[in-house]
Amino acid sequence: MANADGTVWTIFNGEIYNHCELRRQLEARGHVFKGRSDTEILPHLYEEEGAEFVSKLRGMFALAIYDTRPRTLLLARDRFGIRPLFYAPGTEWFMFASEIRALCELPGIDNWPDRQAISDFAALFFIPAPETVYTGIRALQPGEILEAQLDAHGVSYTIRTYHQWAIAPHPAMTLAQAAERTAGLLMPAVRSQMESDVPLGAFRSGGINSSVVSVAAQAALSAQLQTFNVCFAEQAYDETWAEVAVAQHIGSRHETLDMDDMRGTWDYITGLLRHAGQPFADTSLFAVHAVCRLMRRHVTVALSGDGGDEGFDGSTSTGGLPALPGGKYSCGLRAATPDGSKVCTSLTLSFPVWHTFPGGPLRPPTSRRFPKHEHALQQRAAGAVAHRHCRLR
Repeated sequence: MANADGTVWTIFNGEIYNHCELRRQLEARGHVFKGRSDTEILPHLYEEEGAEFVSKLRGMFALAIYDTRPRTLLLARDRFGIRPLFYAPGTEWFMFASEIRALCELPGIDNWPDRQAISDFAALFFIPAPETVYTGIRALQPGEILEAQLDAHGVSYTIRTYHQWAIAPHPAMTLAQAAERTAGLLMPAVRSQMESDVPLGAFRSGGINSSVVSVAAQAALSAQLQTFNVCFAEQAYDETWAEVAVAQHIGSRHETLDMDDMRGTWDYITGLLRHAGQPFADTSLFAVHAVCRLMRRHVTVALSGDGGDEGFDGSTSTGGLPALPGGKYSCGLRAATPDGSKVCTSLTLSFPVWHTFPGGPLRPPTSRRFPKHEHALQQRAAGAVAHRHCRLR
């Protein structure tokens, strides 16, 4: 999609929740639009603000802007990194995609395994951006902008951060003040994500995150919200009792889906892992995908949440891993029972963190701008509660 004279083009994956407000501002400055999509505002906003236009966007996105006049390419990723964005730089070309496997299909990509990424995966069970499992493919980090320039000398690019999360505790704030402040942030955030021309529902998982999102969504609707949860045959994993209780409390139209209807096969599991494009050790991927497939029979868009349990201490087990001498880590656990009683304990874990690969020792993950690379920890600690989870397929 382009601007009015076809000099600025955009490729966009995601949703901009404040696009109506931005559209009104742009129309007041004389911009003319052909449709009503959020994508159309991007090249026009870029014309007004340049690369800084990204800081005005509220939503989840991975986007590219190509300006034909100076021959510059801009890539940007949302503040939480909800939408992925990968790139493969070359001396005379620059490639990018939302999935690693798309770049692997292109000629000239260095697909040799990245030794540091393998070391990180062994220690962390995931590969932190900007690395990927391939030497020639990098990942744009949450809250970053990449600007590439094509000229007679080839392609050059720079990367900078347009947003960095910061946690600023307020010790003097009372519980009532904190609750009021949270509601003032959460309710508008959820309301802004409920614009939909297709059936919309909310996924309930029994935790604080999905519970508060469901409460806020029902409050924003004049009709009855559709909420869903999945039940498991294994009682240790089943939290239907909590999900039904919240649904009854907010008055949503609730349905429990049976997880046994979505038993995975080898082809299903390996096919899903191919979308990740690299080693991925979070087994919740399979449960979430199965839930989305079940919900797709009823709704097209699902609201969910992430990070609320960590931010509000709502999980049956939460804990951090502060480093101790000798490669040991301490972890605090809190166990909660359905009747509300809690048992607190702590433990210490000791395990090897990384190894020496052929060619020399590798840097430990914690020495490489750990707060920036482990951006997910900051997101969760900040209580990143609400986001539109997915468009179900």
